[in-house]
Amino acid sequence: MNIALATSFVGLKGTGSAEVEASYLRARESAERLGDSARLFPALWGLWYVGYSRGLYPVARERSERLLATARDGSDTGRLLEAHHACWATRTPAGATIEGLAHLERGLALYDPVHHSAQTVRSEGHDPGTCAHYHLALTWWLLGYPDRAMAAVRDATSLAERLAQPLTTTIMLNFTSWVHYQRGEHAAALERAQRMVAISEAHGFVTWIDDGLAVLACVQPEERGSDRRRVDEFYQRLLVPRARAAWRNVVSLCLFAEAFGAMGDPDKGLEALSAIPQAHRRILYAPEIERIRGDLLLRRDEHSEAEQCFRGAIKLAREREEKSFELRAATSLARLLEGRGKRDEGRTVLGPIYRWFSEGLDTKDLREARALLDALA
Repeated sequence: MNIALATSFVGLKGTGSAEVEASYLRARESAERLGDSARLFPALWGLWYVGYSRGLYPVARERSERLLATARDGSDTGRLLEAHHACWATRTPAGATIEGLAHLERGLALYDPVHHSAQTVRSEGHDPGTCAHYHLALTWWLLGYPDRAMAAVRDATSLAERLAQPLTTTIMLNFTSWVHYQRGEHAAALERAQRMVAISEAHGFVTWIDDGLAVLACVQPEERGSDRRRVDEFYQRLLVPRARAAWRNVVSLCLFAEAFGAMGDPDKGLEALSAIPQAHRRILYAPEIERIRGDLLLRRDEHSEAEQCFRGAIKLAREREEKSFELRAATSLARLLEGRGKRDEGRTVLGPIYRWFSEGLDTKDLREARALLDALA
């Protein structure tokens, strides 16, 4: 089974079905028996993709490593690029941000737009070079480099516009909208989300529509205050089971949880967080799940439980070296401590992580942290 046929089979039968996985297993066994590396690689790629699409990140990780080992045995740079692609697409959503960065950098070093942009069929229909740039934007923001993240956003946007591939453009808009949202640039996030929804509707990219609607519901202040019914409608749509990546579902549910809290309904926000499966509570956005939960509990005057959530979010963000999430959780904790009159402790919590940052000082999170430190002083 070549990659073109494998991808077509996935598209027709569903990425996570037992039938699809059984087909790839048969293809792998046949290729291994015949010693046919040309057939082995697409079979391994398909097995990786099945695991990834199911949100089984440990399984997908193991399969991506086998894929990379197979690609290294040959001289096809396209296969090697796709193997690194599988690795970064698995590690970044799974929360292994630093490991994902290494594969992103190797992939970008390999990528040649003349030779590799045509192999979108190997990438589930999107360009691997553009994918590397927008994953890099996400990664740099997580690791605490907001300006580097914006440089990667510009690179991803420029390449996607040159290639003019609908799915590549759609996914680029999704990732870059997310980066703008995290930087507090809601107008830019909204504009990209609107474009993403329009392209997705025109081409039938159903699951990407949901991601765009989540942003549209959560960044428009007028919707938070005057059109609660529309927010609820988008939220209910998100709960309908669809074949979408697990990490995207987690991010969208967190956006809605924050929106409900901002609209004065922390119980609904906690309900949104509870919809995240237990198996997915330590993947991408895991520190934010805890921080948002803490903010919602604080709105219910459950201060002790909220403090535990904030401290847990800080600990998890530090373990993963996700400085932006650590800053956000530290700000929430310092604000709580200020309310208890523990100003010195608040400075001790927030000061070191704020001073770590060397760029992006004009972004929303860093401005708020600076203002809180001034107040604590």
